[in-house]
Amino acid sequence: MLYIKIDKRLRLPYYQQIATSIEKAIADGLLKDGDLLPKNKEIASYFEISEIVARQAYDVLESKGLIIRIQGKGTFVKYRPVITLPLKSLYDTASMFIALGYDYDRTLKMIDEEAGVLKMRTIDTVDGYPIAHQTWWIYEDAHEILEAIQSQNGTFEMYQKAVNRPIDRLENTLIPSIADAIDALALNILEGTPVYLIRSFIYDTSDVCLLKAQSVFTAEYLTFEVEE
Repeated sequence: MLYIKIDKRLRLPYYQQIATSIEKAIADGLLKDGDLLPKNKEIASYFEISEIVARQAYDVLESKGLIIRIQGKGTFVKYRPVITLPLKSLYDTASMFIALGYDYDRTLKMIDEEAGVLKMRTIDTVDGYPIAHQTWWIYEDAHEILEAIQSQNGTFEMYQKAVNRPIDRLENTLIPSIADAIDALALNILEGTPVYLIRSFIYDTSDVCLLKAQSVFTAEYLTFEVEE
């Protein structure tokens, strides 16, 4: 609670001082997305003020979208960077995130092979925040590109660099949706939170499907520009 400060000599309302302190701690990185904040009664007891004042401070922060209250669990910081990317370059995102100054990482969570099709599940993070979980079905050159996928390259970029095969196009279909239990667990969000469901296909010049992917991206922290 050291990040919360109240100066009782000031005429500024206590709830505003509390809200400002927490907002500054979020901006400075002292508080991160998912951090548990103190209860109203804890703030009230520590500063010898009314619980109503603490509640008013949380009302202000909630109105700004910086916290979330979960009944029976507490009040949590809700703050992640909002990133906008062109939809057509959905799977060439690694270099874009890096160019924007973000720390991008892809973690391989599962791998399986059946009937010659390599299936994988991955989670992508930006600055440590999960932004997407993805399921991949690789039909061609599976073993040649496995290492490339783990090396964080964008998928379209990866195919072009890792295999000696002419790539023709990447097709993406974006469907606004809401998070189910699996999405919530993978992305550290609440069930019912807005997400983007994106289905993608990569084809070669002979119109053979090389790869299929289904991705769920957090809509609160990632937006896509769709060019006409």
